[in-house]
Amino acid sequence: KNSCLMRKNGVSFYTLNLEIDETQPKKKETETDMNKALHIFVYLFLILTGVAFYFAYQGVYKNKEEMSDRNKALRDTIIEATAYIERSDDYNSDAQCPEPGKYKLDVSPTTAEWSENYTDPESNTPKHTKSDVEDKMKDVLSDAEAWSYNLEKSDHKPLAWGKNEREELRSIYELDPLTGKPLDDGTGKMTADSTAMKRLRLFVDALKVQKEQLAKTREAIPSLRSRIEDLVFEINDLKPQLRNERATVVARDATIKNLNDQKTKLESEIVDHKATIEQQKTEIFSLRDEVTTSRQETEAAKEELAAEKEMVANLKKMIQDLRKSLVSTVSGSGSGELGEAVTSVPAGDKGKIVVADNEAVYAIIEVTPEAMKELKGNDLMRPLPILEFAVKRPGFNGPAGEIVGRIRLRQEVAGKNWIVCDILANWSQDSIKKDDVVFAD
Repeated sequence: KNSCLMRKNGVSFYTLNLEIDETQPKKKETETDMNKALHIFVYLFLILTGVAFYFAYQGVYKNKEEMSDRNKALRDTIIEATAYIERSDDYNSDAQCPEPGKYKLDVSPTTAEWSENYTDPESNTPKHTKSDVEDKMKDVLSDAEAWSYNLEKSDHKPLAWGKNEREELRSIYELDPLTGKPLDDGTGKMTADSTAMKRLRLFVDALKVQKEQLAKTREAIPSLRSRIEDLVFEINDLKPQLRNERATVVARDATIKNLNDQKTKLESEIVDHKATIEQQKTEIFSLRDEVTTSRQETEAAKEELAAEKEMVANLKKMIQDLRKSLVSTVSGSGSGELGEAVTSVPAGDKGKIVVADNEAVYAIIEVTPEAMKELKGNDLMRPLPILEFAVKRPGFNGPAGEIVGRIRLRQEVAGKNWIVCDILANWSQDSIKKDDVVFAD
């Protein structure tokens, strides 16, 4: 409880008298409160540190991400823009007209005396020659001060950067070729000769050249507009003259054409009149000859009429004799007067198709001599029977085998073993063609 400072042998020390103090529990409570306060302070410190870290992330890291996205967008935009920016080395400042002297304007007068076909009535010689007209030709582009034929080119090459150039734009600092790390000159990292700056300088140079070409174009437009205005005024002055001259020529041509038409018409009428006179003369002589000939023909016609009457009588007699002979022949064959048509024939091949028209549903067949006898008898005097035959095609494989259709006999062709037939559409398996085989089933 009591202490005092004592000095002995040059050393200071305390003497402490300890006594039981009844305030000790209070001191421990005070220490506990201090520990609690210290814990609260530490927790507050940690919370503030977390808040500071959050704001640091929002202010720094988020901005870093935004800057990275912005840089990427700028690189992509630059790469895309190079497709529309022409290369600066693709322009030739000394480009000249590829065909000098081609664009010459004829400024000579438009009067008849300046025509190559005009002849002076007094001297009977051309008043102006072709060389005189050529002397009046003026090159409309020879004095174009601001004109550049580079402006006419349509095949300028764009920068058109790609993947490699995109990677070069990412490197903003100069890199050490050995270590690959950014170079530092003591004042900061060096950027002047980096790949990104080189590419950007090329980009800017191309923009400058393109702007210069645009400026030249703007300078050339007023000059060309002035020339066009002069040409417009000149053409407008010449057109009325040309129209008047053209109207005179058209009127003159119409008069000449009218006179020629009248001349042609008169000549045609003269020829027609001469032809009419000659025709009338010929008709007169012809009528005289016809009168004489008619008399002679009348006598001859009488004689021919008598001969024809006699011939008709003889023909009637011959027909009667032929009928009698035919009846006797048919009777001798034992088949009746003319024979009855058969109703069936033996099975087998009877001929082939020679003509077939599936749209008109008819065909012509050529039957064998044996088949013709089977149809009309050995003497071929029976009427043609109306029978149905099948048509097959060797090698054809259909629902009915080789059969492609059926036909019905209709009429025979005189002088040949040909018969016209109907094609039965309801039996058709395929189009009937030439050389298909006809057979009785």
